[in-house]
Amino acid sequence: MNQYVIAHDMGTSSDKAVLIDFNGKVVASKAEPYPTYYPAPAFVEQKPEEYWSAVCNASKGIIKKAKIDPSEVKGIVFSTQAMGIIPVNEDGRVLYNNITWVDGRAEKQAQSIMRKFGGKKVFTMLAGTPIMGKDVIAKIHWLKEERPDVYNETKYFLDVNGYLKYKCTGEMVAELSGASSYGLDLKKKTWLSVLSLTGLDMSKLPPLVKSTDKIGDGLTAEAAEAMGLLKGTPVFGGCDDTQAATIGSGMNGDGEVHIYLGTSGWVCASSKDKTKFIHGAAAIQSADPEMNLICGVTEAAGSNIQWLIEQFFRAETKKLGDGIYPYMGEMIKEEIESLESEKERLYHELEIMLIPKDENDGKNIIMEIRGAAGGDEANIFAGDLFRMYSYYADKQGWKIEIIHSASVEKLNIKTTCIEVSISQDGKEISSKLTDRGEYIFH
Repeated sequence: MNQYVIAHDMGTSSDKAVLIDFNGKVVASKAEPYPTYYPAPAFVEQKPEEYWSAVCNASKGIIKKAKIDPSEVKGIVFSTQAMGIIPVNEDGRVLYNNITWVDGRAEKQAQSIMRKFGGKKVFTMLAGTPIMGKDVIAKIHWLKEERPDVYNETKYFLDVNGYLKYKCTGEMVAELSGASSYGLDLKKKTWLSVLSLTGLDMSKLPPLVKSTDKIGDGLTAEAAEAMGLLKGTPVFGGCDDTQAATIGSGMNGDGEVHIYLGTSGWVCASSKDKTKFIHGAAAIQSADPEMNLICGVTEAAGSNIQWLIEQFFRAETKKLGDGIYPYMGEMIKEEIESLESEKERLYHELEIMLIPKDENDGKNIIMEIRGAAGGDEANIFAGDLFRMYSYYADKQGWKIEIIHSASVEKLNIKTTCIEVSISQDGKEISSKLTDRGEYIFH
């Protein structure tokens, strides 16, 4: 009999589930999308119940697609979006939508917390980075201040991974990597005690487990029926998406680095002993209980491509479906080739006039670009002009440094000028003055 694991990647927009055999081969996969809600400016929420529905549908779909017996599934694990805040009461009832990682409603609370520690500068010295309205602790305080009814009834604040483990097993826990986005002591592997100084009730943070820990007695009868699996199927601690990507990249050794691009993106380094935030990069728990990660994140990576599609390629997407991506790739390639061709044309057609800033100043030169061979004046913004000149200068082996740029008007014609310092092999460029009082280079 074959043996399999079902892994659910709960991202920002969908559950991407895979069935994997014990040799690491992906046997089947299924994606189940879920919506995002924006009830107010800076509010970004999702319904936990829709996560669970996606997990159940994906699990059943994979079993059916792979045509396997549910008894062959020997484990379930979740990799989830980080920093979720799902308040549940004593009975496990969800009291408020998941306040997602991109939600930024709690800026006022973030500023208030930092003031308690002496202000932003002092807080940054202590913590390694300031907190924002998107940080978990600030958003929990938002609930405490704006929805005290929810806060007071909350038994535990669960993240997305914790909520799904609860739905599977009936156990309310937090895995270490997920806990580190709340506040984890990376040395002791316990909740960060300083959180209590912000006014947070520490009893509302659930017990901690490792990524490899088996949770409770596995699937409950109710969960097993909903997922199309067997009661008692083991469920493991899992981890957040950044930590899962690190494991998948193979960059798990001390000092090893990987780059990830998805809806968001990050640069992440594995470390055996680094526990401090530095230069805005977060120190968080790895899926490996013995390792930490130093991670710098951008919220918009692949989502930028999605935005481009929605704004400029709607009709093409309807026609091409997933083929829109190679289509866009070819368009970009053609555009780049066109720009390179245009740049070469401009290089040959432009005359570069370098005008002395001062007769007694041999260092700085004013550069002006005009169309050659009787062409029109080239009205080019300073940045574009400098890039064009850099291209020209590279071909001459020159090194240029921008000093100043400005737009000037001569005879009702606008021209962009840039003041530059030019050198070659460490020596200043010497030029011959023409009868027009200009240094001309071609």
